[in-house]
Amino acid sequence: MEAQILSAQEIEQQLQSLNVAWSAIGNDYLVRVVPITSYAQAAQLVASLAQLAESHRESPKMTIDSEELSIELSDAQVSGITASEFTFAKAIDAIIQ
Repeated sequence: MEAQILSAQEIEQQLQSLNVAWSAIGNDYLVRVVPITSYAQAAQLVASLAQLAESHRESPKMTIDSEELSIELSDAQVSGITASEFTFAKAIDAIIQ
């Protein structure tokens, strides 16, 4: 059974259960930008998130810039946000306070 893309209303409702740093880009991506103090800190965080992603069977896009780590979540099979991305985002929130 293929996952279903959530509606804009469902996404807005689910965003309320996440850290306020999360936002949605349409029905396409959940995004969280995390401030970082060093590249080494970002690399350690990416490693932790990669292990978490493996256990959730997710493939987040993570980009390290000079002062931030950007995390994008989307279901590649349906090209959009599904309930799975919110489950994974909550797990990320447990790691990143």
